[in-house]
Amino acid sequence: RTSLKMTEIPIIAMTAHAMEGDIEQSVIAGMNHHLTKPIEPEILYQTLAYYLSDDQENSQITQKNALEYHQVNELKDKQKLKKLTSLDVDKAIQQVQGKLSLYLQLVADFCKQHQQLVQTMEELYQKGALQELYRCAHSLKSTAQYIGAFNLSDSASRLENEIKIKGKQVQSKLTIVTKGIDLTIGQLNKVYELADPLEVTEQFNIDAATTIFAKLKPLLVSGDILAEDFSVQLKKISIKTKHYQKINAIHRLIADFDFEEALIAVAQFDEELINE
Repeated sequence: RTSLKMTEIPIIAMTAHAMEGDIEQSVIAGMNHHLTKPIEPEILYQTLAYYLSDDQENSQITQKNALEYHQVNELKDKQKLKKLTSLDVDKAIQQVQGKLSLYLQLVADFCKQHQQLVQTMEELYQKGALQELYRCAHSLKSTAQYIGAFNLSDSASRLENEIKIKGKQVQSKLTIVTKGIDLTIGQLNKVYELADPLEVTEQFNIDAATTIFAKLKPLLVSGDILAEDFSVQLKKISIKTKHYQKINAIHRLIADFDFEEALIAVAQFDEELINE
């Protein structure tokens, strides 16, 4: 602060050190605030909004609105998972001390990271790479349990044990695991709309999209949470058009707070539309 002659600039610690003593050390060192990992998006947003605002009273109102907005959307996501999947959502949330934001992030990460897991595990078995297959099963046992896929976790545990004892039922237990993965990922793909593309039967409304882009871009530049409202609008006008998958990918970036990547994707897509 002194060397830059910016003595009033806010500095926020963001660290995995979460003990009370660690927070005290941050304060003693001159930090304005201390955030611990895993970072919860709404808390990060609240904190930044507070310290980056010249009018902290208005900022507190913005924070409250943002928090309420996120809570409503998170509850919707929770209900969608309960309706469209066989996950034991409530029990899994209890495992993470009731932190809904953390649970939803774990589920989203599981969906992204396990799309090719069946193919990977089958290839490892065919190659006789049982140690690598063992590690896959061991990892799946934990990650599946975190998201409430307890049957899948149990199946992975049995496969892990069969490999460990060099049993003769590795293939049959692997088959059970891969079926469980297919079921879970298939359900999650419906939640996150990553399933097969919809049949193209509608024309894309370029004028409407251009209007939405004009409002969306400044929100992405400023990292405004309300950007998701406009990405939802884009999704609605893209259903059953040839651009649905691309717009849905943009929507997922925004929903995951990847505003910088979303802005790049929006700019590229906007240019494509101009050249159509």
